[in-house]
Amino acid sequence: MADFDLQLAIALSISSLEKPAGSCPETPSASSAPSAPASKRRRTRRTHEIVADPEPTAKRAKEDTPDLAPVADDCDDSALPSEQRLLRSSLRSALSELKRYDTKMLFHEPVSSELVPDYHTVIKCPMDFSTMLQKIQSGAYADFRAFQADVELLCANAMLYNNPRSMYHRQAVALRSRALSLLQTREETYNSAVAYASSRAAAVASS
Repeated sequence: MADFDLQLAIALSISSLEKPAGSCPETPSASSAPSAPASKRRRTRRTHEIVADPEPTAKRAKEDTPDLAPVADDCDDSALPSEQRLLRSSLRSALSELKRYDTKMLFHEPVSSELVPDYHTVIKCPMDFSTMLQKIQSGAYADFRAFQADVELLCANAMLYNNPRSMYHRQAVALRSRALSLLQTREETYNSAVAYASSRAAAVASS
């Protein structure tokens, strides 16, 4: 019965938000941050701007990027405690929404040090959506605040490395603005679902 209530809470929390509209331990300031471009890039000497080549994003080289194990968007969380299952489900849903905001796929994958040689010299703690998904699946996020810190890190990195007039910088500003509102709503819904599931479990236990 408790599992049924939990599944109901998860379904309500996620379905209520599915409407049109992935470290460093600390949230970075604008002076210490990373981001991940999407198409093939090179850096201009004067502006630190990552410039997109006309090649499709799918052909971007991945050499010298962190060796991330492939992770499926949906994995079996059935063996986890109920609250962890709900957290992972909520975070995966939030990440999917953030990916939809990134229409040019600028932040989906790590930045290649072969294509952008000085990126990791400037950006000490890179972050991207694929890394965030891996962290969700491995249970690295204890709560929404830790997830939000990585979103802010990703955006701050792009804003630090790229020229303010570049599409990377502008996209990071827009993404950060949207993410703040989205994650606040998702966190509130997650907390409500947890409270509901807990109260139902307590009621069943006492009956």
